[in-house]
Amino acid sequence: MVRSRTAPGEPIDVIATVRPYDDPGVERVWYRLRPITSAIAHKTHIVYPLGAAKLARLRELFLDSEWQPTRMPGHSREEASNPFIAFEEIPASSRYAYLLDDAQYFVMTFIRGPVCRGQVAVDVIEDHFWVAFLDPARDLSVSSPGFLAKTKHLLSLPAQYVGEALIPGRMWIEFTRDQKKYMDAREELYDELDPERRGPALDWIWDGDGSNRNALLTVFRNFDNANVVKGFVGEIPKSAWVMDYPIFERIYYNLVAGFDIFGNVTHQISTRLYMDHLRMQSEILFLGFLPADRREEIRDSWYVGATRQLDYARVNRLRTLDHGTQIAFASPDVRMELLSRIRAQAGAAAGPADPLNRCSQHPCDRAEASAVERGVERDLQRLAAVHGDFVRLLPEVSLLRVRVDRSGERDLVYAFVRNAAHTNVAFMFGEDERRLPEQDTLTLVPGHFGSYPNFFFEVDAAEVGAFVEALSALRSDADLSGFALRYGIRRTSARFWQTSDWLRADLLRRDPTQAGIYDLGRYENL
Repeated sequence: MVRSRTAPGEPIDVIATVRPYDDPGVERVWYRLRPITSAIAHKTHIVYPLGAAKLARLRELFLDSEWQPTRMPGHSREEASNPFIAFEEIPASSRYAYLLDDAQYFVMTFIRGPVCRGQVAVDVIEDHFWVAFLDPARDLSVSSPGFLAKTKHLLSLPAQYVGEALIPGRMWIEFTRDQKKYMDAREELYDELDPERRGPALDWIWDGDGSNRNALLTVFRNFDNANVVKGFVGEIPKSAWVMDYPIFERIYYNLVAGFDIFGNVTHQISTRLYMDHLRMQSEILFLGFLPADRREEIRDSWYVGATRQLDYARVNRLRTLDHGTQIAFASPDVRMELLSRIRAQAGAAAGPADPLNRCSQHPCDRAEASAVERGVERDLQRLAAVHGDFVRLLPEVSLLRVRVDRSGERDLVYAFVRNAAHTNVAFMFGEDERRLPEQDTLTLVPGHFGSYPNFFFEVDAAEVGAFVEALSALRSDADLSGFALRYGIRRTSARFWQTSDWLRADLLRRDPTQAGIYDLGRYENL
């Protein structure tokens, strides 16, 4: 979709601007669809579904809802870069529902988009965490419309200051001040609406209206890039987010709509620092569902070595600790219990279970798996519960092809995703000093995963058990090299392009809409 100076029926005349909301310089803008004729790279192929059902939904949200616009959004930098000002006349309920309907798409635009490429940019998030959303009926910005009107100027974003000769430190101070004022205002309203200090209930988490698979998401960070998938995938992670409308909208505008990949250092750094606020606020919303006397210790475990930071201790401190929770917990591990109950509450919207990574009692089989898959996955399940050991030796993302027959038509694909553990993700630099390789974990994903595979493995279905035993025994780089020689496809292998082509064809067969060419620039030669 592009902005054009010309109407349908005429050749597209693209209005080229840095950001989608920049002044087009013409009186009338036409939004035009044009086909993609170049090769599709998976890393930049992020698809938004259009069709009759989507058109009906957009009409319901924006054209048939009860509101009357009195003006069009302006193009001044202060207004256009702040969606809470630009679109303030549209009901927040419609804006939030629009994001929730396709939450994975919107999260993907920043998690897999250009802003999340590069180690410093991506280490603002944990390697593996789960995301849920506050139910619109419980979102203060939706249920109390005057709240956004009162706080909109506190929600300004880095793009507002593009072109100004500001040093990153000054911008950080301004954002920090505004974020503290915003959080203070939110806390004051929360206290007013919950005078008995009862706190949130489980149904304050959006359940996808019973069927929308976008309700629960899993984010993976793989050193210098990231990805997001539907559902809670992998073992229960160390941390989790709950996003409300102001957080969700600001993340999108900070990292996508208002982000300039070619911007100066001030813009790049301020974008990264602003994201620290949004990560912390998402975590705080999640922690608010836990018993008040457990929140601090759990949050401290996420920020070992960073609890004295201004962002942590003052601006995004744990608030409303005098509010309890309406959830009755039955186990000592309240974090794990809450995440399990969030998934159970979502029902069909949670999607299929993940027995590959969360098998409590064998045998654990995926309902949709074939007999061959069940046998393969019972062997692979032994890899999921291991921390450190061989896991720390593996690349970020490896793809395993399990050969089932000579034709290759029934062959299986699994992804091994290494999740690097850290003491905290609160600093821009020095990641190596905060690594905890002995706590690294492995997530097994059936099918394809990611855009930048680091290595390919191949094994016959009958040999998966031996493959797992050999992989589990790895303890050194020399062990890994021998393992790769036996089961791996190195760059120098005569089968490299044959395997790569097969994987691309298999991805196209499995998911033709989302398929694209893998970027092999990060492929390793173990």
